[in-house]
Amino acid sequence: MRAIKRFFGYIARFYWGSGIAADVPALSYFLLISLAPFLLGVTSVGALVSSTDGLVRSITGRATSTLPPDLAKAITSLVQQTHIDSPWLLALALFGCLWTCSGAVGVIARCANRLLGRQPFVATLGRIYEMFLAGGVVVLVVVMMAVGAAAGGYLSSWHLPMGDWLIPLTAWIVTLVCLTMLFAVAPRGGMRISAALVGAFPASLFLQAVPVIVGLYVSNAATVNVARIFFLLVILVLACSISAQAILISTGIACKWHLRGESATNEPPTDPKAS
Repeated sequence: MRAIKRFFGYIARFYWGSGIAADVPALSYFLLISLAPFLLGVTSVGALVSSTDGLVRSITGRATSTLPPDLAKAITSLVQQTHIDSPWLLALALFGCLWTCSGAVGVIARCANRLLGRQPFVATLGRIYEMFLAGGVVVLVVVMMAVGAAAGGYLSSWHLPMGDWLIPLTAWIVTLVCLTMLFAVAPRGGMRISAALVGAFPASLFLQAVPVIVGLYVSNAATVNVARIFFLLVILVLACSISAQAILISTGIACKWHLRGESATNEPPTDPKAS
């Protein structure tokens, strides 16, 4: 019984006491407003990497997999038409992508700095640094999705069964690498790659389950007679809230692992004469 109380006490201190719970609404908000700009920004970078529409469909299809079919179809159509008809709008969308995504990066960076006991960057420098990190995430997503799409097409041309599950595997690897690099460089002074990887691993797995969780909610609530726009908004907020919970909890895990490694490294060597 005492062990159970200690366990729940540790969970409460980790989630509520450290301020992670207070950061979840802010990250959910930035994830929500970053959805369309991120898709358009990734599309603009993807247009520079590949002239085909396959990469655009692959990225938007995976990113909108948590949404209802009608809304996902509308967003995908908007992104593809923008990719074809409006190159100047793509440039504006790329800037909007970096600006809105830097807000989400800033929440993660502030949470990591607080947990690591470090001072954050000053406002202007911090915003520029966060936009730089957001741009790195966008480029990394596009490059890895392009590699995955090319590999999937190559395997499909050889009629190998691996082509069917290569896209989900690529999505998980993209998520894992992006979160690892983000955790490693977001806090001031950085974080060890090993600690960032430990923290990113559970979040990368959980984020792949978000479409399933949202899909269960949609299937159970689809028969409820509610206003359609309200229902779609609830789904978007639910998906962003679940994702924010997973990302910030994993940020806390990475910081705890980093501090644990630092304390082990900084322990003074034992004096053999003392024994």
